[in-house]
Amino acid sequence: MELFGRHDLEPLSDLERVEIIRKLIDSLPQNHPLKQGKRDRYFYESQLYDLFQRMKSEAWTVNYVHKKIDEYLEDLPSRKEYIYQRKTKNAVKGDLKQAKIDEQVERMERLRSASALFPNYNAAMRRARRYDFADMILWVLREFEKNEALLRNYQEQYLYFLVDEYQDTNTGQYQLVQLIVGDRSGLCVVGDDDQSIYTWRGANPENLQQLSADFKGLKVIKLEQNYRSTNRILRSANQLIANNDHLFEKKLWSE
Repeated sequence: MELFGRHDLEPLSDLERVEIIRKLIDSLPQNHPLKQGKRDRYFYESQLYDLFQRMKSEAWTVNYVHKKIDEYLEDLPSRKEYIYQRKTKNAVKGDLKQAKIDEQVERMERLRSASALFPNYNAAMRRARRYDFADMILWVLREFEKNEALLRNYQEQYLYFLVDEYQDTNTGQYQLVQLIVGDRSGLCVVGDDDQSIYTWRGANPENLQQLSADFKGLKVIKLEQNYRSTNRILRSANQLIANNDHLFEKKLWSE
């Protein structure tokens, strides 16, 4: 901790997390999008914290989030799901589904207002002298990027790396692997894009696909034999996920 200038900080507890987020919500006016129309003023408490963690993990700034929101809203009228594909009682083919668009606009404006609170959250964490898991990843990344001697020391100390559940890594974790492995070939990862279930907390299954570009000469070994299930179960599972987007095609089988 002293290396990062954080020797006086303590890890954030669950109780302290609730206290910081709720104080942040309490400071908002009653007509704020996170309060408006909600009998429970802390209705978006957990979503707000998850957003802040996502912004840290992905190194998103407030301006970046707002820019992406603007791009998303601008693109809505051209999306098929927001355009009537056939004539109805109250619309003709080609009309916009305005109610559906308005719903997304409200949702995105709430996200815009929530992301704008990110600096307030970080300031509250500093005042409380606390840090969370996402902070630790960011500290190491920043120190490795500006302190080459420190990075080289860890690269020499650890020659081989195995990363499991790679489809669940976020951007910060992926960048950390890139830095510490460098241009060596001592990296092995295990992952399955069909098992990516943590995108809601920042996991990016496309990190698997990016590996081939960032680590030249990477060898892909498909583990297609299943030792847990019968072929009947595998066939049913494959039928259910057949329409999913796949980074790597697999043919699962079992004896």
